[in-house]
Amino acid sequence: MHGEDTQDRSSRLPHHALRVLGVVLLSLAGLGLWSSVTALLARFPSDPDTPYFRHAFYSMTAICMTCYVALLLVAVQFIRLRTTYFRMFVGIIIFEVVYFFAAALLAFVPGLGLSIAAANGVANGGLMFQFLILFPVWGPLLGRWATKTIDEPQPNDRSVYPEQEIARLSDWAWAAVNFVVLLAVAPFLIGVFWALYSPSTFPPFSFAWLLVLLSAANALLSVRYRRRRRRKKIERQREERRTRGLCPRCEYNLTGNVSGVCSECGEVIDG
Repeated sequence: MHGEDTQDRSSRLPHHALRVLGVVLLSLAGLGLWSSVTALLARFPSDPDTPYFRHAFYSMTAICMTCYVALLLVAVQFIRLRTTYFRMFVGIIIFEVVYFFAAALLAFVPGLGLSIAAANGVANGGLMFQFLILFPVWGPLLGRWATKTIDEPQPNDRSVYPEQEIARLSDWAWAAVNFVVLLAVAPFLIGVFWALYSPSTFPPFSFAWLLVLLSAANALLSVRYRRRRRRKKIERQREERRTRGLCPRCEYNLTGNVSGVCSECGEVIDG
């Protein structure tokens, strides 16, 4: 009875995680909207040094508010456990990150840079609520795990093989190690390079976010590679068991079996 309760709690964990993600997303989108509305209501004096400030400010604010409204929709759907909105969620987060770096780069455009830089600090203030807690890094990861686990068959389903249940924790442990190592080594290498070629200046702060994103991408790709390699290994093992007359799932000896179903685990035997 205790085992069934534990299994039931573990099966409900992805649902709780998706709802928590929805609540966090709802809060961040709400704070972003509040920041944008507050900025729109403020009165900024005209400055001859930033003649295009208002053009950049209203354009950036419109982009940010569109993202916040879309995230509010996704947050409500996550709270309702609608996993189909995960791709929309990831798309919005990727757009926000690309937009944030693009706006930072536009600040170096001659003639427009000062106006864009001034508007950037005001219009994109709502995005900082997400960036300060590294939400674009862990939010999609948590959402991916929750939605995939909800949509996948439960571990006691016959379609899930024991080999696929093993080493999932080790995959994410390996990803965490990759993330930490790259995040620690890369700044050191960049610092050495920067000190050699530009000793009187410091690397821009945007490099920190770029390193975080690269580290997260490297961690995800490492997990994908390990799982693909393990999947091929499982297929080879299953094929080898078939040729030896064993159940491809539990290695039970199928000699004399005419039912087409393993009497030990219930696996349907091909052929």
